[in-house]
Amino acid sequence: MKKKQLGNLIKNQDYHVRITDIGTKGEGIGHIDGIPIFVEGAIPEDEIMAKIIFIKSNFVVGKLITINTPSAYRTDLLCSKSPRCGGCQIQAMAYHAQIMFKMKKITDSMARIGKLPVENILPMIEMDKPVNYRNKAQFAIQGQPDNPQVGLYVIRTHRIIDLAECGIQHPIVSDIIARVKAYIQKSGVSIYDEASHTGLIRHVLIRTSFTQSDALVCLIINGTELSTQDELIKNLRDVASGIFINTNTNPGDTILGKSTQLLFGNPYIEEQLLQMRFAISPASFFQVNPIQAEKLISNVLEFANLTGNEIVWDAYCGIGTFTLFLAQNCKKVIGVEAVESAIEDARQNASLNGLTNIEWMIGPCETVFETINEKPDLIIVDPPRKGLDLQFLNTLINVNAPRIIYVSCNPDTLARDLAILVKAGYQLKKLQPIDMFPHTVHIESVTLLEI
Repeated sequence: MKKKQLGNLIKNQDYHVRITDIGTKGEGIGHIDGIPIFVEGAIPEDEIMAKIIFIKSNFVVGKLITINTPSAYRTDLLCSKSPRCGGCQIQAMAYHAQIMFKMKKITDSMARIGKLPVENILPMIEMDKPVNYRNKAQFAIQGQPDNPQVGLYVIRTHRIIDLAECGIQHPIVSDIIARVKAYIQKSGVSIYDEASHTGLIRHVLIRTSFTQSDALVCLIINGTELSTQDELIKNLRDVASGIFINTNTNPGDTILGKSTQLLFGNPYIEEQLLQMRFAISPASFFQVNPIQAEKLISNVLEFANLTGNEIVWDAYCGIGTFTLFLAQNCKKVIGVEAVESAIEDARQNASLNGLTNIEWMIGPCETVFETINEKPDLIIVDPPRKGLDLQFLNTLINVNAPRIIYVSCNPDTLARDLAILVKAGYQLKKLQPIDMFPHTVHIESVTLLEI
């Protein structure tokens, strides 16, 4: 039987590769005879041996066999599970190298996709201590009651990497994982089996507050009741001020169901960003890195340069992370969000901080914006990774606000959208990358556009 191949490259053969770049999922990229090869676990300047495991129409995928000459960018791992865990794709790279390649990525996106000048891209705002920064953890639970496994999935599988700790999570998460395992072992509660759709315990969701040293814990269950809830509360009440169950009886990968029940304690924890108070429930939208979130907010406010007399529109406002700070510095903010529960949280947060100059509107931004009569002096947009759809971009262009601030988590869709806005007459004044997610490939940025 003829071996599958691309050019001279043959499947299941080993090849020497020099890695030169990073892919969008953190995989190392090299070339063999001009053909791109993607290798998980490799980083730029590694000299490796890789076995070709998949051959596509114009590239191949390799498996890392050996690192013959390690890259000068390599560093000690925060976590021994990192090579198999999909949570921290570029943890093997020294932090300064991560920043360098993220800057390269955003610069390349602006030039290649947006055909935009890159001289207005500012140096990335780094994190002083890029460890233990996440305030939200979602872990799957597998195994048997006498040996439960709590952790993340091995890349491209539904097998668990059992975790005792995680180097990017708040330190309290390790203690909570141990207590959840102890609860399962002592109570004997059944664990969900994805194949048969039987068993009860599916996932654990943990929310933490950095300023209050507090936590919420929510067990996601394949049912509506937890008969062993007293044992759960006993195990967790010393470390969590709120304990919940969430019902998700649907098969598939979605973690949270629609119904959440408080079993013990408080319905939310409080976090503070730059002295602003935020109430966080298990399902709340909130920045996962509160330390860098303060830098992000400060940058948005700097770009906004408000005098106190402006009307501001805040699109995709979520729970009001930017909205509340804008309201402190302008005449009025109109916050628009499609998710009703997020607006409910936003109203609560506005009340918590005594802010009354905010109008909240529920619905898709592309349609709601067309109904607003008050002309804005500034529009803030913070869309999901897919960016802005064409209808909403056209609405922005027609509204013709003097300034737009675009908060993005995807350089490619940002470049695409900025190109459309620039073509319509806006000028790209400055673009500030911020490292919100150290050890991952994700890149956050704030861009200022002016007519």
